[in-house]
Amino acid sequence: MFRYFARKADLFWAAAESRLNRLKLGRGLQNGLAKDGDPGLIVPMIVGFLVDAMMQQPQLMRLLYVAAFELPGSERMFREHLGPIFDALNAYFVRCAAKGMTHDFEPTIATLGMAAAVSTHYALHHMFAGNVLSWNGEETAHAYARFWVKAVR
Repeated sequence: MFRYFARKADLFWAAAESRLNRLKLGRGLQNGLAKDGDPGLIVPMIVGFLVDAMMQQPQLMRLLYVAAFELPGSERMFREHLGPIFDALNAYFVRCAAKGMTHDFEPTIATLGMAAAVSTHYALHHMFAGNVLSWNGEETAHAYARFWVKAVR
């Protein structure tokens, strides 16, 4: 392996980048965000995207946690791969607030709050409740969507 990767960190970054390259907003969500769709429709799509990402790539979160806490330079990778997603969601909430479709709030609260809640739910539940959470993607997405639609409106 070290013929291809000079250092362990290089191997780690290659694994993280491979996972991050798979993370893309679906066309329907992209269109809904661009057209400032109704938050009652778009927020569930955002939550669905986050839940699907967690269910399809659970190892991605572990890689991101290690990168954030242990490796210098992780900000560049986060910004390069996750920045466009963050920016699109954040801009959507800014426009929705300006149009009176949502509360006027700091948009990063919703953007980061949704991502943080979904990405940490499973691990924190296990840590605090002491048992493994039965993770049903559709039910989980629906519950989070109800919560966040009420929160932003």
